[in-house]
Amino acid sequence: MGQITFGDGVAIGMLVIYIFCLPFSIAVCLRHGLARASGWIFLSIFSILRIIGCSAQLVTITHASKTAVTVAEVTQALGLSPLLLASLGLLARLLSSIQSSSQDSALCFYLIRLIQTPCIIGLILCIVGATNASSPMDIFQQDTLRAGLIIFTVVLGALFILYIGSYIGYHKTGRGERPLVVAVGGSLPLLLIRMVYSLLECFGSHAPGSVLVSNPAAEILELFLANMEEIIITILYIATGMALYPGRAGPNSSEGADNRTRKLEYRARRNGL
Repeated sequence: MGQITFGDGVAIGMLVIYIFCLPFSIAVCLRHGLARASGWIFLSIFSILRIIGCSAQLVTITHASKTAVTVAEVTQALGLSPLLLASLGLLARLLSSIQSSSQDSALCFYLIRLIQTPCIIGLILCIVGATNASSPMDIFQQDTLRAGLIIFTVVLGALFILYIGSYIGYHKTGRGERPLVVAVGGSLPLLLIRMVYSLLECFGSHAPGSVLVSNPAAEILELFLANMEEIIITILYIATGMALYPGRAGPNSSEGADNRTRKLEYRARRNGL
């Protein structure tokens, strides 16, 4: 049996956390629906990716398997896309709940879909780059993977712009779901830190491996600049999904308010008031 490193210990902890998160993420998917735009399904996909990656890393403790190392590195490189897609899904629901008309809600829906498309293209580029690498350390030398990360950076910038607009709209109109405002707003700085870490891996002064190298200092950096951010975002989104009402209309949305008004009017007429 090989020696357990600090990184292996982190992988064990992450494996436990994501095994715990997976059933809750599935429950959130079932609660809110599996529609692509909702974003909830990407939490389950991300949890599965992390479970596979951590399991592959732990396999290397007893077996010096190139395949296991490659799987661990590939799943690490692909982690950003599901989180970005989940964030876009939550932001789509927030924007929809703020709008006062179905036409505006539909426009927001198609706008989010438009931004999701390059994110998926970036994911495909990262997969192609990671699978074409001749060795795990060559993954971050692949031009296609670097192009995918650049696309992710642009998508994250669009996320910030859309969130600022939705935040202003939420406070001006009084419509929208506050848990989504808090969740998306809290996750964006963490996504930014995670993105910077990935960019340093690919474009740092000693790339590849400018941050991701086999020493305790680099493993600590990865823990605090990548792993912790991912865990916090996942738990935050799952908790938000549990707190929100199913469907687009929540207790603070315009649709929810209209439904309550209609119910009160119906009860008043029924009671002869």
